[in-house]
Amino acid sequence: MHVAGQTFEVETADLPIEKIKLDPSNPRIRYLAETKGLSPKTNEAIRDLLLEDNDIRRLYNEIKDEKGLHDPILVNKDGVIIEGNSRAACYLTLHDKSKGANGWKKIPARILRSQMPPKDVATLQAHYHIKGKNKWDAYAKAEHFFRMTEDHKMTPEDIHKATGMHKKTIEDMIASYRMMRDHAFGKGKKHSPDLAVRKYSYFYEFQKTANEAVTALRAKKTGREWFAKMVDDGRFEKGAQVRKLPAILKSKQAMNAFEQGGIKAANPIIEQVDPTSDSALYRQIKNLSDKLNDDYMKEVEHVKNNAKCAKLLEDLNKVVKGVLDDAKR
Repeated sequence: MHVAGQTFEVETADLPIEKIKLDPSNPRIRYLAETKGLSPKTNEAIRDLLLEDNDIRRLYNEIKDEKGLHDPILVNKDGVIIEGNSRAACYLTLHDKSKGANGWKKIPARILRSQMPPKDVATLQAHYHIKGKNKWDAYAKAEHFFRMTEDHKMTPEDIHKATGMHKKTIEDMIASYRMMRDHAFGKGKKHSPDLAVRKYSYFYEFQKTANEAVTALRAKKTGREWFAKMVDDGRFEKGAQVRKLPAILKSKQAMNAFEQGGIKAANPIIEQVDPTSDSALYRQIKNLSDKLNDDYMKEVEHVKNNAKCAKLLEDLNKVVKGVLDDAKR
């Protein structure tokens, strides 16, 4: 096995169930624990936490029905599981429920012959769950990237090399998670894991936009706090609606309506302020207009030298003129 330029020898064996150690620092376990305000340390506490998750309960039933695993777990030399904590939690539960029946006394495992350092473990987990078949959702990726920078002092460039993801996307994901942690889901607040996952997209939309007004708002702590409060108060109904924030910021009337009644109350005003905010057609029209302005002389030459280009613009002009004329009647 090769990780971050290093080679680790691996042996395959059936590991006695009492020798496995669930990892409390595993991204999925840490995420479940943090969103519930818990700090599980023992195998039993971690197992019980994992088995509360619907996906892992489904995995439990699959392993029970199949009477075993298709893929062995990956275990560090010290017995701590690198990959497969959920599968191992299911095995521990089946072992206890069967009162030590033979089928659940040992778990198929790949065991490292030398200890893999924590930084390499984090890199390997990112590779498995971002490039591999068992992909994490966006929130889990962001949380793991945040930990890679905070705990292992890795840069977005390092993470880019490990995962192949675009550096700007990684930076935005880390910043979005940090914003959630600082202003919405940190400081002792307890929220369900499902809620944390759903709300992450709101913060990511807020973070990734290059709009000047939103960027200025985001740069201030009070702006980030205001946005977190709007999310927490349900002023947005889904993450994609955060894209309407530039139009809201353009109008005091829209802002007042939004703060009092949410996005539904602000929509009629937003449509007057910025018709592109809620219309794919008008976004396309604006993009076309901007493109023609940006490449004006180039397009003049196209039209001069290509009759079909000229015909397309003439047809467009005819349709637009007709719409405007009819609207004035």
